[in-house]
Amino acid sequence: MNEKKIKVLLAVDGSRQAEDAARYLGGLLPPGSMDLTLFHVSGKIPEYYWDMEHFPGYKERVSAYHAWSVQQREEAAAFMERARAAAVSRGLPEKMIRIMIEERKVGVARDIAFEAQSGYDAVAVGRTGTSRIKDILLGSVAAKLLGRLAGIPLWLVGGQPENRRVLIAVDNSENAMKAVEYAGAVMAGANAEIMLLHVRRNPMIFHGAKEDDWAAAYDQEMERVKGEMDSVIDEATRRLVKAGMNREVITGRVKAGVESRAGEIALEAVRGGYDTIVVGRRGLSRVEEFFMGRVSHKVIQLAREKAVWVVG
Repeated sequence: MNEKKIKVLLAVDGSRQAEDAARYLGGLLPPGSMDLTLFHVSGKIPEYYWDMEHFPGYKERVSAYHAWSVQQREEAAAFMERARAAAVSRGLPEKMIRIMIEERKVGVARDIAFEAQSGYDAVAVGRTGTSRIKDILLGSVAAKLLGRLAGIPLWLVGGQPENRRVLIAVDNSENAMKAVEYAGAVMAGANAEIMLLHVRRNPMIFHGAKEDDWAAAYDQEMERVKGEMDSVIDEATRRLVKAGMNREVITGRVKAGVESRAGEIALEAVRGGYDTIVVGRRGLSRVEEFFMGRVSHKVIQLAREKAVWVVG
């Protein structure tokens, strides 16, 4: 992937968050490294209106919808230009940006997912859209895309992320290693700082203080886990370097004994000033984490002011 331009599809809905997402993408990679498509799905006149020509007021009603349709396209053109300007303001050359405004065919999320099949390396979307009420937790379109884009990485952009500091959550699953390789291929040459983080929970929160024998066994197990995960981080580092990353910009950390894996990942991103978090769609247990890993899902909900890449 690092031998060609990264091809990214950004869903744009006219919201401020969509502009912030465009600004994030514009500054993510060196100029000339990304082809960005700004994609908007517009509304259309319902089909049944064309079957109402014998109803009173038909012509006036259809004329009103035609006027509405023209207005929608004019507004779409305006906010697409604002999104393009936001990306250009961070260094992305204007010639690398394409604008697509398509009339809705099936549904907004489905139409975006269909376009995503055209060879994109990632689909980006603001985590909240134009409706602040229904998008309190996660924008409805973004939530649907999480379910529809298995196999295509989804970048959920919240807040106003600006830097090139990336935190990659790792475990010893192959899915996590694929996420590592993907991030390395995307960010190679971007002068980014990479943190590889593995987090293990503390099962002692569910046991009494008198269970000294169990606690000793747990401490021994944690030492084994730390050694194992050090090996995993070494392997992840090797794969990043192979993808083109500079070894000097990569660090690793193992944190054990925490109450919440997702919470610690989100907190570490805040503490370290990492604006991008990379997670695998699934982790070690394919049964426990069917459809999308519990940790990944919680990270998405907690890291509201970050860009979260869901890979796999």
